[in-house]
Amino acid sequence: MIRAAAIFTSLLLITGYLLSAAYKNYASFEKQPPVNALKSIAKTGNAKSPLKIKAIRVKGRNIQSNETFPDGDDWLSGLGMDLANSSGKTITFFEVEFFFPSAKTDKPEPGVVWDLQYGHNPFHYESDQVMPPRSSKAIQPGDFIKFEVNEADRKEMNYFAKALSGSVPNKVEIRVNLLGFSDGTAWSGQMTRRSESGGSTSRLWQKWFCSAC
Repeated sequence: MIRAAAIFTSLLLITGYLLSAAYKNYASFEKQPPVNALKSIAKTGNAKSPLKIKAIRVKGRNIQSNETFPDGDDWLSGLGMDLANSSGKTITFFEVEFFFPSAKTDKPEPGVVWDLQYGHNPFHYESDQVMPPRSSKAIQPGDFIKFEVNEADRKEMNYFAKALSGSVPNKVEIRVNLLGFSDGTAWSGQMTRRSESGGSTSRLWQKWFCSAC
C-alpha cells in the first residue's frame, strides 16, 4: 500500500513537472513572433507628393519600403517617419493615410484605411478666414519633419484594423494624402485652390478646382 502510494506520488510529481515545462515553453513561444508573421511597410504615391516620405522607423529601426521582417502583434510600435517638403511652398497641414490591405486571397475584400493629421485641415472650413489659429509648426520649403505615431494612436489604429479585418494586419501602405499651404492653396493628388464662389462645408470638395486648369 505504501509502495503504491509512493508510485502514485511520483507520477503526480512527474506529471506536474511535465505540465510546468509545457506551460513555460508555451509562455516562451507566446512572447515570440509567429514564424510566418512577416510584416511589411510600403510607401505609395511618394513620387507625386510634394511632401516626400524619406525614412520609416519601427521600434528604433529603419525599415525600407516593401522590406519584409518578422514581428508580433505590436509590430507598428514606435512607428515614425521623416518627411521632406519639396513643394517650394510653406506647408501648414498634412494628412498621412495608412492602408491595411485585406489578408484574404481567396475572397478579395476592401482593406482598412486610417488617417492621421498634422495641423488644421483646410478642406474642413468654408474659407481661410474661419480657420482656427495655427497650432502646429509650419514646414518651410526644403525642411524636414519627424512625424511620430504615438502609442495611443498606434493601439487605436491596430484595434480598428483588427476589428474590421478579423486579424492583426501584416502589411500597411503609407502615403501623404492631403496637404495645405500657407498661401491658401492645397494638394489632394493635384494642386488646388479654393473656389471664389464659396459654399457650405457639405459641398466642400465641389468648391476646389485645379489651379492649372
